[in-house]
Amino acid sequence: MKSILQFGLLALLVTFCTSQVFADPIVSHHYKTYSVSWFTSDKTQCYAVCKGHGAAAESMKLSSASTQNMYVCRVQTKTNNEYGSNTSDNCLYYDTLANKPVKAAKFQCLCVKRASILPKLPKLQKN
Repeated sequence: MKSILQFGLLALLVTFCTSQVFADPIVSHHYKTYSVSWFTSDKTQCYAVCKGHGAAAESMKLSSASTQNMYVCRVQTKTNNEYGSNTSDNCLYYDTLANKPVKAAKFQCLCVKRASILPKLPKLQKN
């Protein structure tokens, strides 16, 4: 009976672990598990949007001497999704159909949150 219970817990654990996505957009040369999602912003900087969801905004420095971050944003156009950068209250992206840069007030922010790999399992009692 004990071996059946252990096998069941092992099968559950393996099933849960294989369903996770292993990607790390933050630290190089290390695989970790993160939850990544797009959240809607209406003229709010991505940093504040993601912080409100308990996550961090995917970002990079504008230059090595700069203190300002550039955040990843996405605009849904009539034909497809356009990706750009958010530094203030707009998303700046390049419209490939109009062949020019465009500022959008309504956009989505890429937010990254550390996810837990293993569920909390109940402790087994010894018989």
